[in-house]
Amino acid sequence: MSNGATERKPARFIAEQEIQRDPESLSSGSLSKVYRGIWCGVKVVIKYVEVKTKEDMRSFLQEDKIWHMARHPNVVTYYGCHLPRPCFFVSEEALNGSSINFIAKEKERKRSVMWGLMHGAALGLVFLHGHMIIHGDLACRNILVDANGVAKLGDFGMSSLNGYIPTTYAGPIQWTAPECVVRNQAPSIQSDTYSLGMCIIEAATGRDPWGSLSDIEVYYKLDHQEFLTQPAELSDDQWRLVTSLCAFEPSQRCSLDEAVTQLKLFANAEANALQALSKFRRSSI
Repeated sequence: MSNGATERKPARFIAEQEIQRDPESLSSGSLSKVYRGIWCGVKVVIKYVEVKTKEDMRSFLQEDKIWHMARHPNVVTYYGCHLPRPCFFVSEEALNGSSINFIAKEKERKRSVMWGLMHGAALGLVFLHGHMIIHGDLACRNILVDANGVAKLGDFGMSSLNGYIPTTYAGPIQWTAPECVVRNQAPSIQSDTYSLGMCIIEAATGRDPWGSLSDIEVYYKLDHQEFLTQPAELSDDQWRLVTSLCAFEPSQRCSLDEAVTQLKLFANAEANALQALSKFRRSSI
């Protein structure tokens, strides 16, 4: 790899000796490994990325640039990166893990927590889109929860910025918009909107949106414009929001501003219902 690939410096350089890394990885993929660690006394997550080519380095610097721009209460805080080797990113550790696991641990507060997290995720997405950042891989595993129960969007490995559009898309099909799957279009604001709708289904049911269907079966459904049936966990009004987010034609999907308003209403309604139930129980003692 030539030195030209590293001409642009990262937004915030972190020296390797500044990191105290756990010996065991949290997760690993074909091109990356994730570890917990400590940086400047703060609990962090360290994502090591394999960088072999100029294109790899371009992608690494692109992710660094995007994450550095994404400063918002509903986005995982980014601290910086190290390069040329080893190449890694350092970000805050969302101490309550993924939203799907956090929701599963809740009992009576489950519905209130779920709608609150989806509202927070939508706010984060509105911010990203306002800065022309496409997340490109939205699923509940990438909607994390911090120590205060706040939703935080994470993992920008498949994100794109205006002017740089990936030529291929290989995200999990269960959350992917039809135009990206069937017509091989690049991720967009509209495809992120679709994925948010699928996250609501996932969060409400506790399962992947298309359940146990194989990728081939999901492709067939999308190709024939067949959508899911309404799950019991979602009311008619809530399902209308999902279907408006997940319209097959991107131009027919509702705006994220509309979604934020609706999600806030659902979150408030569930919180009020929970509060009323709590008052009733106290008065019955």
